[in-house]
Amino acid sequence: TALGWLDFLVPKDPSSRTVATAIQFGPHPANLLDLHAPRHPQAPLPLLIFVHGGGWDSGDRTEYGFAGRALAPLGFLVAIADYRVFPEAAFPAFVDDLGAAATWLVAHAGDYGGDPGRLFLVGHSAGAYNAVMLGIEKSFFREYNVTMPIKGIAAIYGPFDFYPFEYDEVRNVFGK
Repeated sequence: TALGWLDFLVPKDPSSRTVATAIQFGPHPANLLDLHAPRHPQAPLPLLIFVHGGGWDSGDRTEYGFAGRALAPLGFLVAIADYRVFPEAAFPAFVDDLGAAATWLVAHAGDYGGDPGRLFLVGHSAGAYNAVMLGIEKSFFREYNVTMPIKGIAAIYGPFDFYPFEYDEVRNVFGK
């Protein structure tokens, strides 16, 4: 995709590093995440999950490495997680996948220099909606036994008002 090529061609920030790629965090083949961290971390690092956009029917963590490389030097252990998309899955499957990613990240934070007591969510576009839903709808965390509070959520250019469900993609993804 164009975003993937842009990410490939843009110079990389030397103050960050990719710690791990394609970590399986859940039962579905799409449940993979990449981790980014500062090159010289002051551990333990707060955790940040960046949720990519794509209209709930596309998008891929590998296209958003630039986000991980930009946020990691600010002092975060950044996870960029893939989630199932439409038509393979509809709401709430993509939020369930992010709950599984958060559970994995909290459980394994110490292995990568992260602090499991500080979790932040950032999402762009459809990912902003997913991040907000994960943060405000406590049933997603209960299902995955995540008991820690989310310290903050940043929603970038997210769709939050669907009524009257006038677009087919929203009706299809959300079953309305």
